[in-house]
Amino acid sequence: MELREKAIQLLKGFKKDDYVFGLDKLEEIGRIAHQYGESALVISNTTYLKTVADRVIKSLDRYGIELASGAIVPDAKPNSPSDDVYRLETYILHFQPDCIIAIGGGSTIDAVKAANVLASLGEYSPEVESYFGTGLVSKALEKTGKKLWPLIAIQTAASSGSHLRKYANVTDPVAKQKKIIVDEAIVPVKALFDYQVTISIPSELTMDGAEHWMG
Repeated sequence: MELREKAIQLLKGFKKDDYVFGLDKLEEIGRIAHQYGESALVISNTTYLKTVADRVIKSLDRYGIELASGAIVPDAKPNSPSDDVYRLETYILHFQPDCIIAIGGGSTIDAVKAANVLASLGEYSPEVESYFGTGLVSKALEKTGKKLWPLIAIQTAASSGSHLRKYANVTDPVAKQKKIIVDEAIVPVKALFDYQVTISIPSELTMDGAEHWMG
């Protein structure tokens, strides 16, 4: 068996129908999001990812899904700074979407994961520091009976696995310290990776990712 086919089988066994990947898959986002309701909060970079975001919006429109905020919400800066996490939390709380769609690499998806936790569990603790560590989100959800918003992650960087994993890195820009949330509860309910979107990404980022995974 070729390595490519083996990798595909492993991914399908790992995520089953919760992960859509391959070529020309981006247009499926409308069908995926439609399972959760009629509004979506879309978070994305709108410069080098504009063509990707535009395709997402068109797919949502075909399924009658409205942008919860009326426009694309700006994504997070590199390394998921905590101020971006709190900013994204306010968008979720203000617009109350049926689902959240994060378009980007690891920094954006990690920041949205953390923002989702704060928006859902703010009454338990409004501080992101309360959830750094392992399994603390699940404990808070169990104690409060709350649920996270359905998060759909559209990966755009070959260098990140954040769309599939239980980790969210957040950086304190003042202390210049990165901390991590580790919890199965924050894994996106659905993930999508259209290989063609990497064309929109700066080549340096793609090459850095290839070097990282190859060791």
